Amino acid sequence: MRSQFRISDHAARRMAQRNVGVLDLGVALQFGRVVYAAGAEFHFLGRRDLPKGREREFERLVGLTAVVSEDTVITVYRNRNGFGKTRRKSKHFVPPRREPGHDVSSAEVRRRIRSQVEWREIAI
Repeated sequence: MRSQFRISDHAARRMAQRNVGVLDLGVALQFGRVVYAAGAEFHFLGRRDLPKGREREFERLVGLTAVVSEDTVITVYRNRNGFGKTRRKSKHFVPPRREPGHDVSSAEVRRRIRSQVEWREIAI
């Protein structure tokens, strides 16, 4: 289990919109079930995953899902019934089709994305 994750600007925005704090995210990353799907890790915090003896304290976090790729939290959302849908996602990333004349290498796409994203680091 990694102890440090970055939070992308998008994830920070979603956390603010969904009233999810950094400590809440840390609980999901530490105790949540991990599913590898669509080229990312989905950390899903279900009722059974709550720490014993602290169920009441963390009841509001049931259904919290954090999507992580390469030690970076990409987005955070809540869906109490979302674990089943996450498990059925494709296990591998399938890149979208490219139209003729729009050939851009995947390295170039990653470079463009990284240049546009502001990173924040957290330690849990």
